[in-house]
Amino acid sequence: MGTGCQSYAPKPPDLRAHHEAWIERHPSSDEVKRFADTLRKAGAAVATEPEDGQLTVDQAEIVALLFNADLRLARSRAGVAKASAEYAGLWDDPVLGVGLERMLSGGSHPWLAMTSVGFTLPISGRLEIEKQRAATAHHAALHAVYESEWQVRMDVHRAWIAWSAAMLKREVAADFLEGLEGIVEIVTRMEQVGELARIQGRLFHIEHAQRRNQLREIELSIAERELALRQLLGLAPSAEIHLTAQISIESPSIEGEPSAAIRDRNPGLQTLLAEHQSSERALELAVRRQYPDLTIGPGHNYEDGTHRILLGFSLPLPILNRNRQQIAEVAAEREQAITIVETAYESLMLEYAMAEARLDATDEQHDRILMTIIPMVDQQYEEARRIAALGEVDTLLLLDTLRRQYESQIELIKLEATRATTIVRMRELLGPPEDDVRAQGDPGHDDSRDERLP
Repeated sequence: MGTGCQSYAPKPPDLRAHHEAWIERHPSSDEVKRFADTLRKAGAAVATEPEDGQLTVDQAEIVALLFNADLRLARSRAGVAKASAEYAGLWDDPVLGVGLERMLSGGSHPWLAMTSVGFTLPISGRLEIEKQRAATAHHAALHAVYESEWQVRMDVHRAWIAWSAAMLKREVAADFLEGLEGIVEIVTRMEQVGELARIQGRLFHIEHAQRRNQLREIELSIAERELALRQLLGLAPSAEIHLTAQISIESPSIEGEPSAAIRDRNPGLQTLLAEHQSSERALELAVRRQYPDLTIGPGHNYEDGTHRILLGFSLPLPILNRNRQQIAEVAAEREQAITIVETAYESLMLEYAMAEARLDATDEQHDRILMTIIPMVDQQYEEARRIAALGEVDTLLLLDTLRRQYESQIELIKLEATRATTIVRMRELLGPPEDDVRAQGDPGHDDSRDERLP
């Protein structure tokens, strides 16, 4: 009826076109460069754009912020909340009423006609609160986007550490296999001259076969972890990228107590606080709805050849219902939202304390292996080689020493990865620095973030 009515047009997904766009994504594309420029204009200190697909972990953050699938879904959800907020608090459409009546007994004017237009005047003030509630829901959705961004960035670091550790393990395993092959050559010659029984020599061949299989497992792990990284970055398996291994990471620097940083900066906690604000507006709206709105209905009546102007009023009396059920439900939901915030804060603080304890224990183990165990194992291996060079070959001693050297190096890599992952978790709990706009926005400004998001 109205001139402002919209029309419907179907829009089915085009997976063929999406596949073509997906496989064309590349870290060095113009799209990534434009996105990085947009972040810099917003004040973010971002890494330089990757060239020729060569990626560091900091550069990978930019690619993930642009292409990551979970982030695209989170932004779509925020778009739904924004669309709802844009049209919240509108007046109800007027209601047109028409009535016709004909008198069967006859008469000079047997037809009676009446028309009316009903308007609801929101004198309760609920429309303004509906706008505020929709705005807070939109802000909560934006906070959820910031939380997802920070989560993805930390996931990229964790996946990068896991991939880098696997790469280091492959180097250590390859070196061990090379040393083991030298021992196997010695064992083979000793078997040939009868200095070593075949039943003893077979142990070394079994060890060699098992270690080759372990190396293959490590290579498979590298391939799987690289695919996991590609998934986080939103890149196709066929995208040409070259990752730069990095396992070390700096500890987070904070001023004051960690509790203050977690309260002020943790994105997950900020999302819950925004959702609590939404529950506040919902309760305010429920309370306001116990007050009635005035319905006014001007109309026209034609009867017995006479035109008449009508004016009707309707005002519900808040005596029996008073919206008490909804008020009670929303009040309970607000209390639940407060409890959720409080328990989430407790969990975050406990997780941070556990991460600190884990970091201290890992540092102690790391230093013990690096300063004590590895030097002793290396010394033992060198002495065993020197004795072997003098003609007194103890192959079992060589194998045991080589194995201990390998195991201590692998344990050192695991501890370095655990230490780095723990630091990432501490950074994740603390939240991004206040000047890091890559994972923080101004929730009080509806469009400030949307302008930067793809």
